[in-house]
Amino acid sequence: MVEVELKNPYNLADYRAGKISILDIKATCENGQWFNVEMQIGEDHNFDKRAIYYWAKLVTDQLSEGQMYKELKKTISINILDFNFIRDRNEVHNCYKIINTATGKADKLHDIFELHYVELRKFTKQQNQVTTALDRWSTFLTKVHNLDKNHVPEELAVDPAIVKAITAVDI
Repeated sequence: MVEVELKNPYNLADYRAGKISILDIKATCENGQWFNVEMQIGEDHNFDKRAIYYWAKLVTDQLSEGQMYKELKKTISINILDFNFIRDRNEVHNCYKIINTATGKADKLHDIFELHYVELRKFTKQQNQVTTALDRWSTFLTKVHNLDKNHVPEELAVDPAIVKAITAVDI
């Protein structure tokens, strides 16, 4: 079992006229990694800038004065979007990391950055094609209005967390 600690979702402005942001879910896990999970329904063509801003706030919030930069932990942002955002890609899930442009590879020099986009409108799998955790959660999020706690499809029933989510929504 993985331990997750939910954090205060408010990123307070550093100064009076600064920008305040509220994250949907801000958490850390037992290995110290930080997570931001955002769900965006309304179409926002500048969401990439917002996602980077939220990620950067999570990184800067990790250290207080006097702490060493080596104490920074990996920070992962997961953005679940109910609109098509990445126009030239058909994949439901796209992951971005910092890479060396000469080699095209992530060389672990800057491995604290991970930015994920999950575009629900691009999820078109039928229930019999659902095989991964991402497939199951995408099915849940796109078809929650058709799901019933007394008749959970077997493709979703294999994940107790999804069964729990369906039950909670049904109630």
